[in-house]
Amino acid sequence: MAQDPTTGADPQAGPGAGPGPAPEPGVDAGPAADAGPGPDAGQEQEAGDQVPGPDPGPPPAGEVTVDGNTLSSDGEGSMSFDGADGSHGEMGADGSASFQGPEGSGVSGEMNPDGSGSWTEPDGTTTTWEAGEEPPSDLEGMEAIGDMGEIASSPEAVEAFGEPPPGMMDGEPGMGPGPDAGPGQDAGP
Repeated sequence: MAQDPTTGADPQAGPGAGPGPAPEPGVDAGPAADAGPGPDAGQEQEAGDQVPGPDPGPPPAGEVTVDGNTLSSDGEGSMSFDGADGSHGEMGADGSASFQGPEGSGVSGEMNPDGSGSWTEPDGTTTTWEAGEEPPSDLEGMEAIGDMGEIASSPEAVEAFGEPPPGMMDGEPGMGPGPDAGPGQDAGP
């Protein structure tokens, strides 16, 4: 193959092909330069911000056990948690969730797909909230939600199911992305 001694390009390959110096500023760089703005044009991004990618879909079906706690996925967006202490939680693909504390604890909770829900403390006190209201996060027994989140974020669970969605089982108010997030998104009690 013959090369142009000044640019190193193959003269038979056409303009802009092969190695050679970059075009000078203001010089047409060929069709790639005329392609227009990329798909993220107009989206300014602060340092450290992440542009969300496509929804990866529900976690794959499977089960992982960490320190006697079992986290399971049906592969269709619903997950369940069986705690070493006898507690049990379920998170539905529709954003619903339920939690039952260890036997005899009196702790239970539920969240409906619309965000309304209730939590019952060990003394039998039940707190409810309506859709659109911020659920409490500091009621007695709710520390178990953070424990479930710790298991969901464990290296074993992340390897089996991927990173949990932001807010899933982390003990924060408004657990999960909410009912408008679509299928495959989970919320906690």
